[in-house]
Amino acid sequence: MMQAAIAAAPVAAGHARSASRAWRRFASHRPALVGAILVAVSLAAGILAPWLTPYSPTAIAMDDALLAPSLAHPFGTDAFGRDVASRVMHGARFSLEVGVVSRLIALLIGTSLGLVAG
Repeated sequence: MMQAAIAAAPVAAGHARSASRAWRRFASHRPALVGAILVAVSLAAGILAPWLTPYSPTAIAMDDALLAPSLAHPFGTDAFGRDVASRVMHGARFSLEVGVVSRLIALLIGTSLGLVAG
């Protein structure tokens, strides 16, 4: 038992050094950092969409049709007067839901097939 603990110590230390080296390499790569920030902002916008959007993504306001981007409508409005920013954030939320559900289905099928194969 003691020999297993002694043998595992260098492996754990090696893993920590490897993870630290990988993090330093990732942190020094600007395109990777920009991509990670964009993914984080997209996730946050999708998750927090109901609380961040001042307009309903489906409310039609023909008086506001085809407005240019402004402080009131950062992405402008579409032909029906719907706020494009609200629609984009709610669309991200829907895309996240589809992604999570598809991953869960793949996990269920893959685990079932793996158990049968094993």
